[in-house]
Amino acid sequence: MTYEAAQIMSRRGAEFELDRRRRDALATYAEIAAAEAGKPAQTWVRETWGFKVYEAKHLLAGNASETMWERILKQRGPHGGWRVALPILGAVIGEDIADHFQREKAEVAHERAQFAAREARLAALEAHARDRRPLGRVGAREAALQGRSAARERGVDTPRVGRGPPL
Repeated sequence: MTYEAAQIMSRRGAEFELDRRRRDALATYAEIAAAEAGKPAQTWVRETWGFKVYEAKHLLAGNASETMWERILKQRGPHGGWRVALPILGAVIGEDIADHFQREKAEVAHERAQFAAREARLAALEAHARDRRPLGRVGAREAALQGRSAARERGVDTPRVGRGPPL
């Protein structure tokens, strides 16, 4: 069975307004899992994670050492690795990983919609600017000069355009 951060944070319904430490969340996780297995919590901790009696007592008292936490994370199986780390850290943070991904997904969708609206607005402005460009003034000199140089290459004499010196 997988555990959720909400189960660990609330001990299955009783909400606690206290700040949850990782060590407390780990003790709660062990108590819930032991109850589901129908074993005493200390026995379950010793059998599942291979701890000694004093280590299991410390863990259940909310005093698990960093070494014990790392041993649990490195274990394989239903009560080791990510299957323990995600709900425990979710309980510490106060948010389940699924809720986090859901919120991130909604935020990305919102940003994507804003980007699409900005792109549409820029495309409309670009089309408007293209339609409003006065063809007689902007670029007229450059177009005339290009046409004149092309005509010279063909050997045709053309009148000068603008005020610049003759080419």
